[in-house]
Amino acid sequence: MLKTEKLLIYNLSIMPKQQNIENSNLAREDQVYLKSSEREEFGRSQYKSVWHDDYLKWVCAFANAQGGRIYIGKNNAGKVVGLEDYDELMEELPNKIKNLMGITAEVNLSQEDGKYFIEIIVWHYSVPISLRGRYYYRSGSVMQELTGTALNEFLFKSAGLTWDEVVEPRAAFAVREMLLNALIHRTYMGSFVQIRVYDDKISIWNDGNLPERMNLEKLKQLHSSKPRNLIIADVCFKGGLIDAWGRGTVKIIETCLEAGLPEPELIERDGGFLVTLFKNNLTEQLKKLGLNERQVKAIEYVKENGRITNKEYQTLNSISKRTATNDLSELVDKYKLVNKVGFGAGSFYELIGQ
Repeated sequence: MLKTEKLLIYNLSIMPKQQNIENSNLAREDQVYLKSSEREEFGRSQYKSVWHDDYLKWVCAFANAQGGRIYIGKNNAGKVVGLEDYDELMEELPNKIKNLMGITAEVNLSQEDGKYFIEIIVWHYSVPISLRGRYYYRSGSVMQELTGTALNEFLFKSAGLTWDEVVEPRAAFAVREMLLNALIHRTYMGSFVQIRVYDDKISIWNDGNLPERMNLEKLKQLHSSKPRNLIIADVCFKGGLIDAWGRGTVKIIETCLEAGLPEPELIERDGGFLVTLFKNNLTEQLKKLGLNERQVKAIEYVKENGRITNKEYQTLNSISKRTATNDLSELVDKYKLVNKVGFGAGSFYELIGQ
């Protein structure tokens, strides 16, 4: 026979803090019988004898995973040890969860053998949930903070994206820093932040020139920070979005270089500051050599397919045979990037050294 357990549960979602629940006609008493087989579902559970705000990380982790339950007032074995400050926690916990993570959780006060404990039921959320700018996830019985590649994968999966559908997944952190930089340093009496996304790059422009005695070269190294919007900067710092002052642009550059991407372009333009991230080194390098868009596209085609014919070049760029011949001749003679193999209709072009 399956063992059952009787719990006396009071739901205090509408009960004033100072009201005695045993004597209140507002209290609703329910009897819940839990079979031991149903307890298996509580594998997604945590037991804490007392409450610490650090346990909010578990709430965040459950919300980002499959949901779960946190019991306050129970030891690791699941035995009730009781809570003395349950009335205060019943009021504080829902507000902390909502204010710090923007989600709601079911918070129930229960009684067993004259001792009170709190059950927090956290549901799974389909959107990423963060706590003070950090993301947590429960995997098995372990709660972990998501950073780096793991965070990128989680965010893209939550958004229903694949690696190929973003400019460069490893540069997601750099994009976040760009947006944060625009938020903190923008002139709010001026124009909006402007974001442009292209096939091979993404740029973000915000209104407002660099501070006095600050130049583009200084931005590429650790420098003093002079945020234009001090209150916004302070909120971002306390929220965990900023870990060090004067490193935003440095982190953007370092992240891209570590990902094997070109160094971002930082320029002052039209009374504002423009940051541009490029998708890959090859495209940017080819453009700097002077190749036109058709030729760049052809080189990328050859890199992927091994070779290209004159006919394929025409189809790829929707151009005439004469234009294709001229472009291909430049790639051979002027830029010395490809070799022509064969003659006549059977000829093709391949990368030098391939």
